[in-house]
Amino acid sequence: MKTLTIEKTIFDFTELSESAQDRAIQDYAQDFGSSGYEWEFVYDDFVSIADILGVDIKIRNGGSSSLRRAIYWSGFWSQGDGLAFESHYRYAKGSCKAIRAYAGTDTELHRIADELRKAQKRAFYRLTATTEADRNYMRVEVSCTDHRGYEGYAEVPDGAADDITDALRDLASWMYRTLEREYEYQTSREAFIDMCDANEWQFNEDGSLA
Repeated sequence: MKTLTIEKTIFDFTELSESAQDRAIQDYAQDFGSSGYEWEFVYDDFVSIADILGVDIKIRNGGSSSLRRAIYWSGFWSQGDGLAFESHYRYAKGSCKAIRAYAGTDTELHRIADELRKAQKRAFYRLTATTEADRNYMRVEVSCTDHRGYEGYAEVPDGAADDITDALRDLASWMYRTLEREYEYQTSREAFIDMCDANEWQFNEDGSLA
C-alpha cells in the first residue's frame, strides 16, 4: 500500500482569472435565496408595510416567521415572473401619515396609500378585499360592509373595486421590485467580494469553491 500526498493550489477570489471570477459569482447567484432566509429581512419589512396599509397577509404552513407568510413569487429572468400574496384588506386609519413616517422617501408606497384612501373615501371607508394567489397572479375580490359591519351587504361604488385592485397589485409589484433589487445587490461583484472576505472562501483555478 502506498500513501500519496497530492498538492493542490487554491486561490483567493481576487487571484482568479476574470473568467473564473465570473463563474464563481454565477455559481453563487444560482444558489442565492435557495434557503429562503436570505430574504427574511425583506419579508419582515414588507409585512410591516402591509400592516400599516391595512393588508393582513395570511400565514401558511403554521409558525410566525415572516417567511411563512403567503407570498408567492419567482424571478428574475422569465417573462412570467412576478409576485402575489394572499391577504385580507380593510382601511387602516392614519395609514397615509404612518407610511410616510415609516418610509419617508418611498413615493410609490405613499401613492399606494393615497390611492387606497381615495377609494375608501368614496365608500365611507367600508371597503374590504381579499387577495388570492394563483402562482404569480393575484386575484382580488372587493366588497363593502354595511353600517353594521357585515360584508357583502352594501354596494361597492363604481370604479372603487378597480382602484382597490390596482393599488393592491401595485403593492405586490413593489415587493417584487424590492426582491429584485436585493438579488442584484447581493449577487453583485462588490457584495460577493465582501462575502468572500467575511467567510474566508477559497477557490479552485476554474472558480469553483475549494
